[in-house]
Amino acid sequence: MALEQGRRIGSALISKPLVLCCVLLVGVVVVSAASVLVTLYAKDWLRVRCIAGPAEVEVTPSASALGNFSTWAVSTDAAPCTTVARRIFRKGGKTVDAAIATLLCMGVVIPHSMGIGGGFIATVYSRSTQEAQVLIAREMAPAAAS
Repeated sequence: MALEQGRRIGSALISKPLVLCCVLLVGVVVVSAASVLVTLYAKDWLRVRCIAGPAEVEVTPSASALGNFSTWAVSTDAAPCTTVARRIFRKGGKTVDAAIATLLCMGVVIPHSMGIGGGFIATVYSRSTQEAQVLIAREMAPAAAS
């Protein structure tokens, strides 16, 4: 058997495509297992609530106290992801570090809300300039789409 075809292990010949397929399969199994575990052990933070009502709803001001934060604040769709961001900040991480960690967490916890082609909205507040900027990156269909 030619060594150019792959790597000899014992008497078996392993090809690169076979190794890549095995690595991909292991990755899929790990991600699937993580998703199943999160779903099985999820509590209130994964519960979806459907509210039926009129098409137009009057929104009144919230009774909650105004949040004044000295260093950082995080708001996510899933409580465990907020905890991930909190840990990043407590270990001295920057805003970008927390944003990436939160994004990865939300991809595992709520994969149906994440994925290729999705958009996002983020509010970034600069304490030095006391200004808030909103980043709106919404999905767009191609111009020729009908």
